[in-house]
Amino acid sequence: MTSVAVPDNDLAPNMPSRVVTISATNVTEGGTTDGGVTIPGKWVNFALSDTLDVTPGGDVIARTSQTVTLDSAGNGQIRLPVYDTSHGKGWERDKDWAIIVTTSWGSSKAIRVPAGSTSIPLSQIPAVRPLSRNEMRYAITGVSVSVSVGSTPGQASGNATLDGGIVRFGFVLPPTGAHKHPASDITDLDDVLEESSFWRPVLTGSENLDQLTTPGIYPMQLNATANSLGIPVANDVNGTLEVTWAGSTSNARQIFRGNPKTYEVWERSSLAQVWSAWKRSPTADTRILGADANLNSLDDGWYAFSGTAIPAALGIPVPASGAAALGYLHQRTAFSGTNYIVQEYRLMSGALLSRSRTAGVWSAWVQQMTPQSRILDSSANLDALDDGWYVFSSTALPATKGIPVAASGVGALGELYQRNNYTNSNYITQEYRLFLSGKVLRRVKNTGTWGAWVEAGASQAIPTNALPLGSRELRVQLFEQAYPLVSTGGKGCVVFRYDHGLTNFKSTLLPLHQQYGIKAYIAMNSRNWGITENSGATQAEAAAWANVEWGNHTSDHNDQTGIAAIYDSVVKGRTELESQLGRIIHGFTVPGLVANGDATGKFDGWGAGDAAGYSSTYAGGLILAQHAVVSGTIGDQLRELDGRNYIGGRHFTWEAAAWADIKAMIDAAAAQKKALTIMCHPRTMGATGYWTAAIAEQVISYVRSLIDAGQLADISYYQSHRATL
Repeated sequence: MTSVAVPDNDLAPNMPSRVVTISATNVTEGGTTDGGVTIPGKWVNFALSDTLDVTPGGDVIARTSQTVTLDSAGNGQIRLPVYDTSHGKGWERDKDWAIIVTTSWGSSKAIRVPAGSTSIPLSQIPAVRPLSRNEMRYAITGVSVSVSVGSTPGQASGNATLDGGIVRFGFVLPPTGAHKHPASDITDLDDVLEESSFWRPVLTGSENLDQLTTPGIYPMQLNATANSLGIPVANDVNGTLEVTWAGSTSNARQIFRGNPKTYEVWERSSLAQVWSAWKRSPTADTRILGADANLNSLDDGWYAFSGTAIPAALGIPVPASGAAALGYLHQRTAFSGTNYIVQEYRLMSGALLSRSRTAGVWSAWVQQMTPQSRILDSSANLDALDDGWYVFSSTALPATKGIPVAASGVGALGELYQRNNYTNSNYITQEYRLFLSGKVLRRVKNTGTWGAWVEAGASQAIPTNALPLGSRELRVQLFEQAYPLVSTGGKGCVVFRYDHGLTNFKSTLLPLHQQYGIKAYIAMNSRNWGITENSGATQAEAAAWANVEWGNHTSDHNDQTGIAAIYDSVVKGRTELESQLGRIIHGFTVPGLVANGDATGKFDGWGAGDAAGYSSTYAGGLILAQHAVVSGTIGDQLRELDGRNYIGGRHFTWEAAAWADIKAMIDAAAAQKKALTIMCHPRTMGATGYWTAAIAEQVISYVRSLIDAGQLADISYYQSHRATL
């Protein structure tokens, strides 16, 4: 492999290229250039989104990015490769690419330089979106058709062209009238038309599905066809079989979709020509359950009941009777196999009941919090409510029920909200928000005993012996002994943080981090190992994971109020995690407790870790006294790398972000030589709008590619808090 020397301000040696001019006269940073903005020091970075081959087997250039520093007038220029559409996909036919433009004043976009010989202003080049890898994989790259006439050449002709991914056919037919042409005179047409259609021949039941790997949709006409082919669908129904493959026919997938009589979906896949067993997939269609249904052995999906008495007869403790007892049942498998399942039954009233199956054992049905506000009358007992929202039926009731409202009449009305903070009813919080004043009154049930109502945010007496206990100086000393000061060699860094979700981390993310040699940091709750999203990994397994760092995420990820509860959540959360993993826990990671866009009241005013929360609340002082590295909402997402351990650093959440936005943040860390923490919740994998295993590999592999290219430092989350350029 050869590389081409690159002169300054040139990213296109030995390629068709064009000079692009840059002008920063319209930069606005507190005003226009006419208003006194300092132009010197402004820059624009141009980076190729992919490696391009100048010659077969050769690298395009020695570097893949170039920064142009603007002159005193705000001008500059660079020579860039053009995107030649006549060549297929630009310089290379097997990949799509663009040039990522990042400016020092914060803008970022992808461009393609059109072919031409004259210089072109950067401002005239529109932003583009390169094709994804999957789009490139299935893109049509060429077509052909040949039409000939044996006896009278020239009377009939045809052509096929590829125009921007669209196949266009053109035919010239012979004149009307009596004439004949042998079928042998028309060549290639059948093959072309067959390849342009995804519908395949009808299956009769005699085919060998193990050998059926040609992509397409195969219909079935006879009811017994699916069963004859070995598909275990019920009731001998017909349907369609869809065949796809990835990379080669040795890695194929078959999906059977039954007709409206069953709506069943079955699928299987082959790896290296070895087929898996058929597995039934969840369906979005609602199925009807009768009195003979067994709720313990359902498939995933949606269900309704055929009679009003059936839910109760099948063991669901519906709080209503008659038609009000009807609703929808939904089941989903939360882990591989059938040992971890969740069922939810939502009544027409909005009430929600749920139960779960853990390690093969079903729990009892419990009523969940409902978003609908329920009405409280004079018979209500505030000490025995379910979680959820409530309003009172009269203006006098709040005071009658013991809520110390200072207003009367309409001014006393508001909304009451209750939440259970633990797995039983001994730890509960109630908040009453008045409509007119916005004031919030709160009381807490701690170890089974209700406390008094107090105004949220009002000062509370803190006993001397309950002031934040611990020594930040000692915690920092332990951290610095474990992580000596490290130099990045003048480069930025990108570090990966995951908030709990050990099940998906173990199955999907850990293998990717091991494959690409990228370190990871997990924020974990010491008392949540048994919940579904974490139950796929034991404490012993987690403790043995190489290149994985751990941080305290509170004991149970719930909001707490009062000295005792906050101390138990913060301090015991750390010490319990240290005992479970057999190591010192240096960091505290903020749990996501934002409600209605506001987290300021959490942990008695600490909120989400801003400057006021860390400096003026009991929870903030306790977190700092018990941990060396703490996250929060202070400063920018890009941290300075100057050897200092910044308090309350922010992160960038990528689990639902577009790849272009993720890449832009990673590129900014590299270009600005700063530290970036990127975070996701592993439990969201595969949910609508969230990340997939393919996206995770795209992110992790891209960071590795920048490390290998010398643009990012290869350090861990904790090391990034003890690093300097």
